[in-house]
Amino acid sequence: MQIVVKILAVMIVVFLSLVAFMPLKEGYFTLEDRLAQHRVYLNETHMNEHFGGLSAEDTSLVVDGLVVANFKRWDVQTVLLRTRLRIEGIAIGKSLASMVPVERIDTLTVTHTLMRPKQFRIVAQTDQGNFEANGTIGERRLRFYAQGGEKEIRSLQSRLKHDKRGWYYEIVF
Repeated sequence: MQIVVKILAVMIVVFLSLVAFMPLKEGYFTLEDRLAQHRVYLNETHMNEHFGGLSAEDTSLVVDGLVVANFKRWDVQTVLLRTRLRIEGIAIGKSLASMVPVERIDTLTVTHTLMRPKQFRIVAQTDQGNFEANGTIGERRLRFYAQGGEKEIRSLQSRLKHDKRGWYYEIVF
């Protein structure tokens, strides 16, 4: 029994060391370099590294020289086997406004867990209702299902489709 306790203690110390000393900024800069190869740029004004996470404020997403969106704040948090990206205050750029059914997204949360390595979940809270999507890495389609009643999504119904689960907005890329 003591051997099992010692092994578990060593595993916990190793895991916490990995989380504490993870090179988050270097990973972010590597991501920026990869995105730059496709002419996608993230311009942030302030970045902060904290235990198990990384956050930035006033970020612009620029694709081919056009500002696609501005983020007030974003935060990446890794806890145990789960990673969460939370973006707050998303203002959709004019170049993308015709493709997105809302003008502003208050909070967008993307969650990924190692228990399901090919799946992720997206939850968006907007002024016109809440949307939820479950995606699979490699699949090029996302369906954002509207959460709430008909009253909240009445202004968006012209852009939404309907199936047995409810009203949804589909993105194929």
